[in-house]
Amino acid sequence: SGVINSGMTFCDFTAGYLASRITLLTNKDCIVTETKCYGTGYDYCEFKIEMLSS
Repeated sequence: SGVINSGMTFCDFTAGYLASRITLLTNKDCIVTETKCYGTGYDYCEFKIEMLSS
């Protein structure tokens, strides 16, 4: 992929964007956390979505 393994995730913008879109569509707050990332040596990025109760 050409991405250097920095040992850190770096898709915070994407996580924030996903959280805002999900909240807009569902009218419920959520937390989006990046669990796997190119920056930590994975071949893909993966996000965990946790819906918060209102």
